[in-house]
Amino acid sequence: MGDLIVYSSVFNALKFFYPSANLYLLTSNEFKDLFESHSCLKKVITIDRKKHSARKIAQRTLKEIEKIDLLIDLHGSLRSFLVRMFLPAIPRLIVNKRRLKRWIYLLFRVNLLKNEKNPIPHRILFDLLPQLGIQMDETILKKISQRLDAGQSGQLTSLGLAANACPQKFLIPMPYLILMPSAAHSQKRWPVNYFKELIELVLADDKLSHYHLLVMGGKDDSFCQQLDFKESRFFNLQGQTTLAESFNLISKATMIIGNDTGLLHGAEALGVRALMIYGPTSEYFGFSPHLKNSQFISQSLWCKPCSLTGSRACFRSEPFCLTLIKPQIVLAKIKEMLNV
Repeated sequence: MGDLIVYSSVFNALKFFYPSANLYLLTSNEFKDLFESHSCLKKVITIDRKKHSARKIAQRTLKEIEKIDLLIDLHGSLRSFLVRMFLPAIPRLIVNKRRLKRWIYLLFRVNLLKNEKNPIPHRILFDLLPQLGIQMDETILKKISQRLDAGQSGQLTSLGLAANACPQKFLIPMPYLILMPSAAHSQKRWPVNYFKELIELVLADDKLSHYHLLVMGGKDDSFCQQLDFKESRFFNLQGQTTLAESFNLISKATMIIGNDTGLLHGAEALGVRALMIYGPTSEYFGFSPHLKNSQFISQSLWCKPCSLTGSRACFRSEPFCLTLIKPQIVLAKIKEMLNV
C-alpha cells in the first residue's frame, strides 16, 4: 500500500502535463476504495492477486481499456514483469526502484543513495518525466504541487477515497492527534510501552491540553489494547475501522505519529503532516515523509539498515534503532511541529 501511495505523485504530474489524457490504475482489489474517486483517474481496474494469473490480468486490462498508448509499471515486480510480457506491443516505462543500490547499502554499508532525489514522490518524477520529454526542476515540481494544495506544503501524492466507503461512524472531538503503533513487520514497531509513555506525556502536557488522542490499528494489532487509558481525551479504535474509514479519520487529524508504514504515507496524501519513527530501515530508501511540515526521527547506527523492509529479526541484545528514540524525544518533536 505504501508503495502505491507514494507513487501517486505520477498521477498528479501526468494530469498536470496532459490534462486531456485518460489515466487508468490497475491495482489489487483491496486498494480500490482509496483511489476510486481520484480526480486524475478515469477508472480503477482491480484484480485479485491470489486468483488472477499474469495472463488473466493482461486480458482484463485489454478488455477494460480500448486503446493503451503507454504503460507505466510503478511496481517493478515479477508479477508486473509477467503482465508486461503479455502486452508486448504497448510502449512502457518502468520505475527504477534502485534495488541494486539498496542491496549495496544493506550488505556493504556503501550508501550510493545519499545523493539521490529523495523521497520517492520527488524521485519518481525526475526519473519518469524526462523520458516523456519533460525537463524537471524544482520550479516544475512546485507547479505540480499547486494542483493539490496551492504549493504550500509541497504535497505531491493524493488519494481518492470513495464517499460511500467512509461513513461517519466515529465522532472524535477535534482537534486530535493520531498514534499509529502498528507496522507491517513487528521489527519496525516502536515499543508499545514507549507509545504508552508518550500518551501519558501528551495528556499531562498543559501546552497540548486541547488535543485529543486517537490510537488506530488493524484487527491483528491486538498489542494496541495495552494502550488503555480511562481519560476523556483518549480514544482507542484498534480493529474497529476499515481501511477507508481509517483514512477518513486521518484526513481530519492535525497530525499523525507512527512507524514507517503505509498509513503515514496515506496521511500525507491527504495533506496531513506526519512524524515518522524509523527503526531498522533507512530514510535513504526513499520512503521518508515528503511534506514540508512533516518530519522523521532516525538513529544513525553501525548496524542500520539491517533489512530492506524491516522483516529481519534484530541480532543485537535489543533493537537500539528504536529503543534509543525515547518518548521524550518524540514529545519534543511533536511540540516543535505543532509550534507549542
